[in-house]
Amino acid sequence: MFCCGSKSSVEEPQRLTDHELAAWLQAQEDRRGRGQRRQPPRDVDWGTGSAGQRLGGTAAPQQDRRQLLAEAAQRRQLAPNGISKARAAELSAEQQKAELIGRLTEQYRRLGEDMPMGLKLGSVEQLKKHLEMLRSR
Repeated sequence: MFCCGSKSSVEEPQRLTDHELAAWLQAQEDRRGRGQRRQPPRDVDWGTGSAGQRLGGTAAPQQDRRQLLAEAAQRRQLAPNGISKARAAELSAEQQKAELIGRLTEQYRRLGEDMPMGLKLGSVEQLKKHLEMLRSR
């Protein structure tokens, strides 16, 4: 008697032809797929009516909708998910600083001068003042 207790000797496994194997696999797939092919009825009303709804709620005029979308995008940028408000403010300041340094680099390139070495160490306010000074030249 072997591990399963059902057979007293070892037998060679049955070899199926390609056609038999394909038929067996198709039958197995059909059995699995029977329960999954259900689709929701077509007459279900999800509360949107025949015209549907846009994200954001109200059906506002085009200009108001643009304003609402811009405000929502600004809120998302100011309060990104997964990080604290302090870290978000820090990242925003870093982004502003990088943008100002890029603008300063471009101004110095246009003037044909070299950028001061310690300029990248300045604060956002200092960089803004320096950029205004360069633009007034």
